[in-house]
Amino acid sequence: MPANGPLVSVVLPTRNRPGRLPRALSSVLAQTYKRLELLVVDDASSTPAEEVVDQVGRGDRRVQLLRFEKQMGASAARNAAFKRAAGDVIAFIDDDDQWKPQKLERQVSYLAAHPRTGIVTADFEVMDERRAEILIHRGPASFRRHHLWWFNLPGSFVCGIARREAVDGELWLDESFLSAEDWDMWVRCARRTSIGVVKEVLGRQTLHADGQLTDPSSRLQGLKAFEGRHAPSLSKASLAFLRAHQQMEMGTGIRKRLNVLRSLATDSPRASTLLLVEQSARQIGKVRRDPGLVDRALVRAIGSE
Repeated sequence: MPANGPLVSVVLPTRNRPGRLPRALSSVLAQTYKRLELLVVDDASSTPAEEVVDQVGRGDRRVQLLRFEKQMGASAARNAAFKRAAGDVIAFIDDDDQWKPQKLERQVSYLAAHPRTGIVTADFEVMDERRAEILIHRGPASFRRHHLWWFNLPGSFVCGIARREAVDGELWLDESFLSAEDWDMWVRCARRTSIGVVKEVLGRQTLHADGQLTDPSSRLQGLKAFEGRHAPSLSKASLAFLRAHQQMEMGTGIRKRLNVLRSLATDSPRASTLLLVEQSARQIGKVRRDPGLVDRALVRAIGSE
């Protein structure tokens, strides 16, 4: 990759994770692609992140630290970084995730070879600390924007990057969303550009019991907010699929399991078929230790439309 490649602005929100943040920071600064700026946004951590950033950054001029004096949330933190970012390419990482050293080099090279592509994702490791195991999330080799109407294919922020000029003014997160705000952003961005996939493992997502930047219990509200914004653009089948997922989020324990079963019966045969594909792939994926099987199966089942 030539030294005069595009400047990459790396967005890293953090809150109260001083034990995890160093690994995320180090993985960005160790990139083989050097033309980057790292925008760390401290969302009012009880112990400010400045000391950790200074220790890891060691005076690296590519690192900038912003701090909120009161908690604003992960979306507000990322939006603040977007406004400050000077890069032609925006990359994302959470404070509990890590990148492989060649991550940016591979994805920036992909953008250079595909000038009409504005979003690039990749495969990634999933480290589940609760089970002490590392699995590989291998997503589909390719997908198109219509697939995003059904589910959040880019998934974790750990491997997504966006060419700023290609997504125009859609690079922002709706701070009113309690979850699914990343899905909403990817859908809006994908209306303006195509999506590419680097079929290499370029990052690591960590699953753990620590507090999350977004409360997992808010997923239902996020799905409802997504419907509120995008329902006019959804097909009857994809809307039924989305509402089935809302039903799946209701209740706990046995009641939740019953809601999952009830959700499979929708007023759209296509949605019901895809829900069965999804649930089957999820169970098979667990047995095969293949978390990306659900994504691959759904992309195949949805087809070209």
